[in-house]
Amino acid sequence: MTVENTFWGPVRLVLAALVALTFPAQAWGQDFDFSEGGEGGGGDMDFSDGGDGGDSGGGDMDFGGETQPLVQYTVDETSPTFKTMSEADSYSKQNQNYQASLLYYQVLQATDDTAKALRSRTHYELGRTLFQLGLYQSALTQFDKILQEGPASEFFMPTLQWLVLIARELPGDPAKASRIYDNYLNMFPDQIEPSLLAEVGLLMGQAAYSNGLLNDAIFFLGHVDENSELYPKARFIEGVTFVRQYDGKQAVESFKHILRWVKAQPNPTPDNLRMEEKAIASLGRVFYQVGHNLWVDGERPKAVSSWNTAIKYYALFDQSSEIWLDSLFEASWTYYRVDNFNKSLGLLHTLNSPFFNDEYYPEAMLLQAQIYFTNCHYDRVMYILEEFKELYPPLKERLESQLTNLIQPEDVFKFLLELREGTGEFDPTTKQVVNAALQDRELSRMLAYIDMLDAEIAQIKNAEKGWSSHPLAKSLIQDIEFTREFASATAGNMAKSRLERVVDELSDLINKSLDIEIETTEKFAGMAEQLGADPASRQEFEKEINQMMAADDEHLFWTFGGEYWRDELGYYWYYLTSRCGR
Repeated sequence: MTVENTFWGPVRLVLAALVALTFPAQAWGQDFDFSEGGEGGGGDMDFSDGGDGGDSGGGDMDFGGETQPLVQYTVDETSPTFKTMSEADSYSKQNQNYQASLLYYQVLQATDDTAKALRSRTHYELGRTLFQLGLYQSALTQFDKILQEGPASEFFMPTLQWLVLIARELPGDPAKASRIYDNYLNMFPDQIEPSLLAEVGLLMGQAAYSNGLLNDAIFFLGHVDENSELYPKARFIEGVTFVRQYDGKQAVESFKHILRWVKAQPNPTPDNLRMEEKAIASLGRVFYQVGHNLWVDGERPKAVSSWNTAIKYYALFDQSSEIWLDSLFEASWTYYRVDNFNKSLGLLHTLNSPFFNDEYYPEAMLLQAQIYFTNCHYDRVMYILEEFKELYPPLKERLESQLTNLIQPEDVFKFLLELREGTGEFDPTTKQVVNAALQDRELSRMLAYIDMLDAEIAQIKNAEKGWSSHPLAKSLIQDIEFTREFASATAGNMAKSRLERVVDELSDLINKSLDIEIETTEKFAGMAEQLGADPASRQEFEKEINQMMAADDEHLFWTFGGEYWRDELGYYWYYLTSRCGR
């Protein structure tokens, strides 16, 4: 049995009529994720009416509020605490960070007025020292202490640069954007260091997007100019923000800005090229959705034109791209919408190849079935549906059974680790689906963040002997373990939610397959009766197909016998003629 290979994404199947599929699964849904620390978001790129267009203006930004003044203490320069602080500063200037950190910690343990007067600076210096040691989560804990003091602390503004640096080192930190947004909103942009403005604008834009403040997000992202390496990322988030506001024209312009910017770079980085590919993919999806809306509105020629534009963008990917398979799947839907069934089936044929057995594309089988149904090839429809029923309803049952055993978040997290490390027992199809679910960008970032926390704990334990056994080290490990426990529970909840969504989507697809089967059974019976009454009609029909399939000088006619060659992937095509009306 040929197993249909499908790509993971929020699988959505919509029947325009009883069996008329209109929307492709969103193959880049994970790339539009603007949860804390994300690069994209916005999900479906849906321009239909009735959605949430976001905030109506910048009025959601709060520039008011009062800060309670700090209690003032006096520094006694003759005190032991001050001498300890001075000694710590001396070690710090010499980049002897282990020794400096121990002395800063000693100052924090003191209870005299000098220690209290130096508390904010000590947290700042200890955080800076821990950062120099590569202990980023530990440093963040110290800087969070300063944020708790608020703008009244003289180290509140200097802390911002370290928060930005830590955000680079801990991209999976779920609060990296909201931490800056919540504490420095009232200072943006006038009080932000010019060298930090682009990065702070990007982080604030991400936080505003996550909170649904779409106009505010565009405001912040507008401060990332072309001179910043963050320009492509900011324009991408901006483009998806316009998508959520149903402004397709502005979204297209934002994505095109990325293409122009990357093209102008003499030596684009891998990150630049990745953003370029995401922009191209997004343009394809925007033009697909615009085409759908035009079709619904009765603007049929304009809809076809928009879909053909989408196809041009999908065609820009080659096999070396991580998005190539995604583009094939999306393009197969678009070819279907313009009635190019032969090309659509050819792309789906590529997705069926054994090279992609690890991919997850359940909706592709129903698209194949729909194409054959549209052209009255009811025997092929029934064959595909039988194959679908053999594979996906049992898979749904296995996933449901698995979920009943995953009650607590820690159970789910343990399940994830077993799957990733290959220590658990999973049937190939279930493993395929779960692996695909784990590719969700938000969940992937959280798992990477947990890995970094584990690495930091190991680094502390393996540090030089006198330091790793010190109460400071034990305190740092305790703080990280607390953070890790919370992150693990969050990751477990996220993973369970993703798997439950897979089950729901499979249920929806199974129901759609039943709809197609009911309609096909009725049509198939009528076709069989017609062919039975006129057996010669089938021979005439097959003769006509053979004549039409004659290859021209630029093509090779090849009767498929199960062989696949990598250099042919993406270039298969069918010659499907309609049997309707025969």
